[in-house]
Amino acid sequence: MRLARAIYLALLTALGVALAVAGAMLLRLGGSAYYATAGVAILVGVWFLWRRRTLGVWIVAGVWWGTIAWSIWEAGFDGWALAPRVLLLSVVCAGLLIPGVRATAALSGNLLTFVRRALT
Repeated sequence: MRLARAIYLALLTALGVALAVAGAMLLRLGGSAYYATAGVAILVGVWFLWRRRTLGVWIVAGVWWGTIAWSIWEAGFDGWALAPRVLLLSVVCAGLLIPGVRATAALSGNLLTFVRRALT
């Protein structure tokens, strides 16, 4: 499981760096701030995942949900327009289902317990 977790975090880091760098270039050209913001958020999520914090899972999942919302806002419900915006991140976020990664997300208990676990 350690190897799967390490590979997943490396892949997620590469995606975050690529999005942050390319997003910054796009932003400098007057484009959308989404890509740079999503890249930085993914890198923050990776940092928490690396430290085995539940908050990392929620940050990466939040980026995924935000990507879906942003994509629908940008492209509507046209599948061909949604695919390039959503598909890669969806496949990468499926890695959150890997037991070694998912084990950091102990979601039992009430909301206060969850928040305390997420922040420690």
